[in-house]
This record gives sequence, structure tokens and C-alpha cells, in this order.
Amino acid sequence: MFAEVALPISNFKTFTYTIPKKLHGFIHVGSRVSVPFKNRSSRGIVIDFGIEPSFDGKLKEIDSLIDDIQ
Repeated sequence: MFAEVALPISNFKTFTYTIPKKLHGFIHVGSRVSVPFKNRSSRGIVIDFGIEPSFDGKLKEIDSLIDDIQ
């Protein structure tokens, strides 16, 4: 499963990340997550999910869930 994550980088661009099995069922649209971006960790917001990635290159995995909006 894949998540589209909006990062606060030049007009909140979105990036595709894989969702680790330990976070399946806990991440929802609107959840804040920590993700690797370039050489650092960045915070973003999950805006969509997908079964197929929208990016053809190597995908990184979401590091952690910051909080849950349930």
C-alpha cells in the first residue's frame, strides 16, 4: 500500500511513500507522518492512498506516525 504525502516544500508538493506493515490501519488521510526526504527527516500530511505507486523510481518508507486524528 502507498501513501501520497504533502510536504511543506514549495507549495506543498506531494511525494509517494510505502506504508510499513506496522502502521497499516493506523494511518488515515489527514494523519501527520515523519518521512525521509533527501538527507533529513521531514513532517508531512497524508492526503491520499493507492494500491499502485504514482512514482516509478525507488520508494522510501514512512518512518513514523506523529499523531492520529481518529
